[in-house]
Amino acid sequence: MSTPTPQMDNNNDTQLEAAVDRLLRGLPPLRAPETLIPRVMAAVMPAARLHWYRRPWQTWPVALQLGSLAVALAFCAGLSIGIEEFVHALRWTYVAAQVNSMLGVLSAVYQAISTLADAFSLVLRRVSTGWLVACGALALLSYGACVGLGTIFARLAWVRNPQKLDEP
Repeated sequence: MSTPTPQMDNNNDTQLEAAVDRLLRGLPPLRAPETLIPRVMAAVMPAARLHWYRRPWQTWPVALQLGSLAVALAFCAGLSIGIEEFVHALRWTYVAAQVNSMLGVLSAVYQAISTLADAFSLVLRRVSTGWLVACGALALLSYGACVGLGTIFARLAWVRNPQKLDEP
């Protein structure tokens, strides 16, 4: 059996809204406190007395805004041209020598890693399969022991002291 849901009456809402509207319109207009204008003027006057260069850029005279914009654009253009010339002035032979020396180091590292990988593969071919399985199993058991002991120690570290709970 379901219980009937109450229906909302929109007529009551409309009447309430009209009554509240009538009451609010009947209120006299609010007047600002007598001290409001002097306080606002006192707050605005220090900002108006600042020199033009201490005020926000948007309030500068138009001629000075255009002049500062031209100086900023000239600075950016000079900076970009200077960077381009500096990069172009680099001696590519010097850069090539640096890259070659880095590649020489990388070549030596690659040869060392390749030699170690060859030695490791030789060891894997010489050792019996049973020994490799035993080492893998030992590694997995050690990992499981570390995870289990870490969990136990973490829980012991964060357990609440039951004696502290009984004290007032």
